[in-house]
Amino acid sequence: MVRLFLVLVFCSCSYAGGGFFAGHSDGWFWYQSQKANVSKKVLNKNPQQIIKSWQNKHKYLRAKAIVTQNPEDVARFIAWQNFLINHSERFANVFQHVIATHPEFDFERELPSSSVGHDAAVAKKERLELARIKAFAKDHGLFYFFDGRDEGSIVMAGIAQRFSEKHGFDLLVVAMNQQGVKAIPQARLDKGQAAALGVKYFPALISINPKTMATLPLAHGRVHALDELEFKLVGFLHRGRKQNV
Repeated sequence: MVRLFLVLVFCSCSYAGGGFFAGHSDGWFWYQSQKANVSKKVLNKNPQQIIKSWQNKHKYLRAKAIVTQNPEDVARFIAWQNFLINHSERFANVFQHVIATHPEFDFERELPSSSVGHDAAVAKKERLELARIKAFAKDHGLFYFFDGRDEGSIVMAGIAQRFSEKHGFDLLVVAMNQQGVKAIPQARLDKGQAAALGVKYFPALISINPKTMATLPLAHGRVHALDELEFKLVGFLHRGRKQNV
């Protein structure tokens, strides 16, 4: 993958010419294999300028070969492309050597690319996230505020219920009007709790720490799936919000 990326980078940018072919006369010199080793003189130049010149040359030689369809021009293009490929292959080899000798750089430790390793890493991450949510639930409860005139809010009450049951939250469902109490009999009618918690938009799912009375808004507006709530809460916890709630 490293090799492919580098070849694409080498082959991608804007137009110019010069370099290896500039010092050669026209003719059938194209059979010569360009050495993959870069001279010390070239290495003394700005590496960004070197890469840019390689990109420009590739663009130029490719365009010329396509336009003229002259065998010599096509051969020049192929020779230059082979140089880029050989150079990128050597870099890929060095890259892998560094990874092998410096395991702290190996992203495979955190995000394996194989299907088995990737699935295991994802499963491990999910277990850790669920454990964090359950730990959060030990000292936090949930308020769900909803408008009984809104069918979507009534549906979301079920999602909030499943979320609380899955992760061990205590949930209090609060209806903003009598229609809500009729739709969800176990709901309590709001008696100023929404205003006290600063809730202005519905539906809203708010976590609260009963000891500190610190709150965290998990949702303002409809949420359509359980994993949306999990994603939101995990995001808050990853950003270090837990110490504030």
